[in-house]
Amino acid sequence: MDDAVSLALFRKERNDALRSLDAAQITAFSRKWGAPLPPTEGQFWAGVHKARLNCTDMTPEEQEASRRWLAEHGYRATIG
Repeated sequence: MDDAVSLALFRKERNDALRSLDAAQITAFSRKWGAPLPPTEGQFWAGVHKARLNCTDMTPEEQEASRRWLAEHGYRATIG
């Protein structure tokens, strides 16, 4: 598989996982691509929503929903 195909597949799978907001699908994606998983459920969901905010493939509505989730759960919208 060439790099362009790999990148396209990664982006599609990432976008599908992030849009699903399904923990099992997001976890499977993370394991497949070697992304570390946070140790707590709160950190997991905060990471998902921060990823959605920083993903240019998400719609403004999807990003706003994640911004609201983070604020409602006491997390900052920034990474770090």
